[in-house]
Amino acid sequence: MGNLVFKMFYMIFIWLFVSCYSPPPQQQTRHDRVLSQIERQITEMERLHEREKLNLDIEEAIERASRELSRNFTARSRLAIVYITAPDRSTIEFITGELEHILQNLGFYIIDRTELDRVRAEQQFGISGEVDDNTAARIGHIAGASIIITGRMDGEGNLRRLRLRALDTTTAQVVGTASERI
Repeated sequence: MGNLVFKMFYMIFIWLFVSCYSPPPQQQTRHDRVLSQIERQITEMERLHEREKLNLDIEEAIERASRELSRNFTARSRLAIVYITAPDRSTIEFITGELEHILQNLGFYIIDRTELDRVRAEQQFGISGEVDDNTAARIGHIAGASIIITGRMDGEGNLRRLRLRALDTTTAQVVGTASERI
């Protein structure tokens, strides 16, 4: 991050220096091309910075949501992350992977995703598409989980949130929720 900020300030400094210099008319087009190139590079660096900031925001939101959600779990609960939705597949995989990592580090046992997929196939539950709470609880129960976690990323701009729910697999009753701004 520090390297990106340094590069950005350097590019802004060069842009200011070049824009204050007024070349002779025959060199004006070259001067304009250089300024245009520097402006494009600054814009690209700003985009990279925003992307980097979004990744940090997602990681922090997942961390906070995991801790909030797990406050009501008993020690060594067996958890299954059954259903997460997000704008794209890579974000779903990222959220699911981070949840597994954080919750396991908090001392909970995580049911492997391949085991969940096996249960879905054997029991002929839909592998894709949204599942209701009872179906999700049954999938988790059959896989050996005591609690299942479902969630979604929704909203836009300042309203974007990560929302997680934990359900008891024997009753399908909600035992925890978390909602964090991203």
